[in-house]
Amino acid sequence: PVVARHALALPAVVVTAVGGPVVVGPLGSIPAGASVTFRRSGSNITVSGAINGTVPTAIKLSYPNASVRVATPGYTYRYGTLTMRLDTTGLRTIVGDLSMQHYLYGLGEMSSSWPMEAIKAQATASRTFAQKRRDLRTTADFDLYGSVLHQAYTGTKFEDTRWRAAVDSTINRVVTYNGALIEALYSASSGGHTENSEIVWVS
Repeated sequence: PVVARHALALPAVVVTAVGGPVVVGPLGSIPAGASVTFRRSGSNITVSGAINGTVPTAIKLSYPNASVRVATPGYTYRYGTLTMRLDTTGLRTIVGDLSMQHYLYGLGEMSSSWPMEAIKAQATASRTFAQKRRDLRTTADFDLYGSVLHQAYTGTKFEDTRWRAAVDSTINRVVTYNGALIEALYSASSGGHTENSEIVWVS
């Protein structure tokens, strides 16, 4: 599975259940349409709103028949699970238990209105980048940042039939060189020209 985390830790995280109940660890379920707030309180996490309680260190939310909306950064997640974990400055949110396909569905790196072959190339590059980062993971509890630090994981915001079709039609396809995954770096905009690779990456 793939695990993505938001780049910033927050003092409080507000989540809303969408389309069905969201299970909050041992504390119970958030009814559809209701919200709860998670806050750091010393070495614990307090939960208030539709349900209330206190848990140590971390708590996992699951939503097999629903989605969960996180107020900041404002994304809704349909796949995987959402974990709140203590950080040195507050709480960090981690979307985990994602299959590679489900992770790719949630990327917001290219407009799906572009030509299909271009979208398929983006899906292949994104899969290659994510798989290489996942394979390099050591002691961290996540594989990739869900931001421009790695790849913009935006949940359902940009997921549509064309992007899903590009991801599905390239399933398991990655780019390799001499049998190893390449460093599949890409940029949002280059002004129509990029520097030669041998100048940027000097071995």
